[in-house]
Amino acid sequence: MTTETRTAPYEEFVKAQPESNEKDYLAWRDEKVRRALKAKADGTQTYKSIDEIAARFGLNAR
Repeated sequence: MTTETRTAPYEEFVKAQPESNEKDYLAWRDEKVRRALKAKADGTQTYKSIDEIAARFGLNAR
């Protein structure tokens, strides 16, 4: 059995996609944005350093 591998051009992966019209997804997305904007306005938003993120994936960022 052989498996064919197709390599797509980079542009195929970065082109703009049409806006979703799926109600559940749009409601989830909008709520995430509202929460993030509220946390930013309230001063309660937290940030992780690149070192913390890299460590989570077993990488060394420096």
